[in-house]
Amino acid sequence: MSSSETNSYSYNSSPVLGTTHQIEWQGNDIACIGVCKGMRLTTVQTKMANAICDLLTATSLTDLVIPSCFTTAFDTSNPILVDFLNLLLSTACTQQGQITDLTNSLDTVNPFVTVDYKCCSENDCVTTGTVRLNVALENIIQCICDLKTLVGVLPSNQTSVVGYIQAVQGNLGVLTGVVNSYTNSINAITNAQQGISERVKKTESRINCIINSLDSTPYPTGCPQI
Repeated sequence: MSSSETNSYSYNSSPVLGTTHQIEWQGNDIACIGVCKGMRLTTVQTKMANAICDLLTATSLTDLVIPSCFTTAFDTSNPILVDFLNLLLSTACTQQGQITDLTNSLDTVNPFVTVDYKCCSENDCVTTGTVRLNVALENIIQCICDLKTLVGVLPSNQTSVVGYIQAVQGNLGVLTGVVNSYTNSINAITNAQQGISERVKKTESRINCIINSLDSTPYPTGCPQI
């Protein structure tokens, strides 16, 4: 018997007689399965056997439900842990390749676009810019939000910006009509003033003519009529 065998059970020069209930474990402690030096060999064997059974139960794929996305790839393989792990790793690599392809196609999904922002531009002299599509959309949305803030709270009798603008346009139309009416009145007054001014000038001219002719005739002749 080799010297290494002395680490497994009590050894002496006499033949080993008895059962595993009588032989003591003289090896090192095995904490993970609760084996300690000095335990009866039967206890040690039982702990080892139980650990093996627990391991087999934990790694058994007998009751494993294969997801439908893996059924085609796994149904021809043996239902053991190694095969299933290999399948998962292979699938992960395939999906990583697909992710890489999607990343490389970003220019197609989110291309550069040239947009004329018009009144939404912060620079009146430069309204056109070339940016990613998502950035262009964000800029337009921000412009809409700014306009909404600028409009503020609508009057209580208005339910929408369009309705409010239409109401303002209607009021502007009324004001325009009033202004036009006043303008027409002012034009009429101006025309009347011009007519009166002409009559005053004619009257002054006739009076001057009469005054200048008083010494020549009883009644002046040739003076302009009013």
